[in-house]
Amino acid sequence: MKRIVIHSPIEGAFSVLFLVAFFYLLWKSGEFLPVAIVIPGGGLTKGGECPPHTKLRIEKAFSLYTEKKKLKRVVHIITLSGGTPYKPNPVDNNGFPIWEATAATKLLLSMGVPPEDIFEEAFSLDTIGNVRIFGYSYC
Repeated sequence: MKRIVIHSPIEGAFSVLFLVAFFYLLWKSGEFLPVAIVIPGGGLTKGGECPPHTKLRIEKAFSLYTEKKKLKRVVHIITLSGGTPYKPNPVDNNGFPIWEATAATKLLLSMGVPPEDIFEEAFSLDTIGNVRIFGYSYC
């Protein structure tokens, strides 16, 4: 392994300045930053499926995901929402609640998005909770 040796403070300052400029240009071009696609919840059908308006969000997110992946970008999709406090969530065959974020995640997985590119936030029960928990968890 080759070691980099800095012989003087001026050489060291130029090295640091070069790295800062390099990363600044990458950041400015947008090629360095990861992409986060956030899908808000939109309720569930009685059968625990995503309703049509949520499926449109998921399809658009998948389209953006594939577009950015073709450009070799780091992309993550974040699905939001546990449900709503105003009505109970549908339950699966074992009697466990189906969360909105989980239903969206299953749909994304069936479209071919790898699990490591999906983050699921299924704790919040309203829009303010979506923002707060998402902010605390991922930002």
